Amino acid sequence: RAAFGGSTDWNDSTGEDRYRRGIYTEWRRSMPYPSMATFDAPNREVCTVRRSQTNTPLQALVTLNDPVYLEAAQALARRAIKESPDGNPSTIASRIFQLALVRPARPAEITPLTGFHQTAYKTFLQDAEGARALATEPIGPPDEGSDLVDLAAWTAVANVVLNLDEVFQKP
Repeated sequence: RAAFGGSTDWNDSTGEDRYRRGIYTEWRRSMPYPSMATFDAPNREVCTVRRSQTNTPLQALVTLNDPVYLEAAQALARRAIKESPDGNPSTIASRIFQLALVRPARPAEITPLTGFHQTAYKTFLQDAEGARALATEPIGPPDEGSDLVDLAAWTAVANVVLNLDEVFQKP
């Protein structure tokens, strides 16, 4: 109890403190933060000059399912939609790509993203509850009048972009 604080469970903060965890993450020797362990965080017992880089299926599962990454995808989708007033799928996909990778997308990169958006949109038309969940949990309700099906489809696209190797690895 004295060494580890008495609790070994990770509790999500609420309110404004919820976003502090992205900056200040509590380290525990007995149970490191799962995302850090998955992405090769070094052991605290030694000094590390350069971290090793790996690319594993477990990392992809984290980026596709962890609430932190889902919330980032939701925020990215909402921002791209807001910053693309024409509503053109190519414009929105380009903006998502630009915001995530800080470089313009090539046409060959936009075509699959817009195709995936169409597929996701059709899927979410059949699953209104799934669309609502992906569009709102955990970030919260969107602006009034938003199309939850469209927002869920763009969230799925943003999640795919955030899962690209180029987001995590230096070229």
